[in-house]
Amino acid sequence: MLAAIEALFLPALRAALGPDASLRSGPAGAPAGPSGQVSLWAEKLEWDGAEGEDPTRDPVCAGWQGEVSPDPASPLDFPLPEAARGEVAEVQSPPGRILPPGDAWQIDGRTLRFFSAPGGPVRVSTRTVPVRGYRERRFGHVALSLRAWAHDGPAVDSLLATGLAALLAAAENFNVVELAGAAPSLSVRLTRPRLSVVALEQDADGPWTSGRVRCVLRGEVELALRLGEAAPEGRIRDVTVTLRRP
Repeated sequence: MLAAIEALFLPALRAALGPDASLRSGPAGAPAGPSGQVSLWAEKLEWDGAEGEDPTRDPVCAGWQGEVSPDPASPLDFPLPEAARGEVAEVQSPPGRILPPGDAWQIDGRTLRFFSAPGGPVRVSTRTVPVRGYRERRFGHVALSLRAWAHDGPAVDSLLATGLAALLAAAENFNVVELAGAAPSLSVRLTRPRLSVVALEQDADGPWTSGRVRCVLRGEVELALRLGEAAPEGRIRDVTVTLRRP
């Protein structure tokens, strides 16, 4: 699940470090070759608050999620497909950045209309009727480790400074991270993430000098579970009133 976070940052790291740099994701050891290396590892996700504390739970609705394409005759208009039933709950463009309704887009019938050209592919989520299940929300944080190996301390510092600048800049470009999903029943994501630095470390790793920047990505973890069809409900169809004289 945490690999999705690494995948968001790796393109920015690659662009900053250059195509020839050795860049890895996940847990990594010292490089085997003659040149240095940089790694990014999303180590773990932990929930904030006391152990055993119940998270907030809300009802959940059925819905649709997918990318939509513009009308060739009107590039700011994105017709919704037939499968996208219900009301539009969320619009992302590019995926990973939620756009506010009214400021960035509006709905005109069955068309999603932007006020200016979107910044990338457009992903739409809709919601229809309530279903069995729940949406659970609680605050949490992801431990993120940026590590570099080089032959001396100044080279390590240079790699880490370049990499950290790329991470902090990239974090400003998204406000939701889709961590995992098993459509249409399960989705796990991190909303309103904020990246901050918590520690700087340097040590020796065999023949290498190694440095590490420890960061945390804080936000609200949202887990949605949808089970089966809409919950049955009874509704009053009509009321008959009979008056009787005493």
